[in-house]
Amino acid sequence: MANSPYDLGEGAPAQYGSDLAINSAPNMIGDLLSSGGYILLSSSDELSNIPIAGGDRRFKISENMSPLPRDRVYYAFNGFQQAARTVDGREIDVNRHTFGAEKTFLDRTASVEFRMPVIQGASAVQSFDFNQQNDDGVEFGNMTIIPKLILSEGDSHIVSAGLGINLPTARAGALTFTGNLAQPFLTISNQSVHLSPFLGLLLLPGSNTYIISFAQVDFDTAGNNVTDGAGNHLGVYQDQNLFHFDVTVGRFLYRDDNARLTGIAAQFEVHYTSTLQDSDEINFGGGEIFNPHNRLDLLTLTGGLNFQFWNTSWLTVGCAVPVRGSQYDSFYGIHPEHPFDAEVQVFFNRYF
Repeated sequence: MANSPYDLGEGAPAQYGSDLAINSAPNMIGDLLSSGGYILLSSSDELSNIPIAGGDRRFKISENMSPLPRDRVYYAFNGFQQAARTVDGREIDVNRHTFGAEKTFLDRTASVEFRMPVIQGASAVQSFDFNQQNDDGVEFGNMTIIPKLILSEGDSHIVSAGLGINLPTARAGALTFTGNLAQPFLTISNQSVHLSPFLGLLLLPGSNTYIISFAQVDFDTAGNNVTDGAGNHLGVYQDQNLFHFDVTVGRFLYRDDNARLTGIAAQFEVHYTSTLQDSDEINFGGGEIFNPHNRLDLLTLTGGLNFQFWNTSWLTVGCAVPVRGSQYDSFYGIHPEHPFDAEVQVFFNRYF
């Protein structure tokens, strides 16, 4: 293993200004939060997020990710401000805590990664009995498995491909009058697997500069069943398929392999997301489930700093802000192209 070109730290430059090893670049930071749709209650014209997984149930490959297969364990915190709406009309913050591990094989030309998020956000059970039920909660999210394989490699580039498999491990979403999950008047199951094929590029155009890019399509393979309080099947709500394109440009500000702090890198990112089809719409006695703005194009900018310690660990801090569109929908009380106001990110990756 010591002779592998992908060993972290092996062959890495000893000082700032020398050639950058392909394995020395930090990960892309990322940007996205997505609940997949809204519930509109006709009695109040209030929108609330589908509450599965705390309002954050979809997956994006570019979150804390490199195109290069690596051996690592990590913790990632994403704090989204004003990111979810509950049935009582409140906008709440959503905090995602992700625990993950990635393991390489085939002489480090391939890997498989596991992500398990825990979300502080909207409770899966949303109640109109505000005296008995708090509509905030902590929820286990949907687990993701990500196999990845290098397609092309060189001293200054890596091209890889993979498949994100987002599994429905979070509990179903429900609306109740009493706060009792045994008596919901609307239930949205969590049963669909999302498949996300992707391509990744890592490029070193200069001695201290790196570029990372991902292209991903997120497919909802089956949709989720919607039932009323009597168990009647109202339909299947299938999420809109999404296209993601992400680019990072980063530069090392400092590198010294002989120091405790072995590197500092700054990076700037552009993240684009577009819906690929019209939204489903399911009507029930008290309202409907849909995306009121149908087709959307989202653009988010991310900036951050990465601190490398002992050539084995990266601490990353970042911030993301949606920037596309300025029109506020006063009728529904949301900004359709700003799924959150701002995001704070803190990641810690330990490599082996």
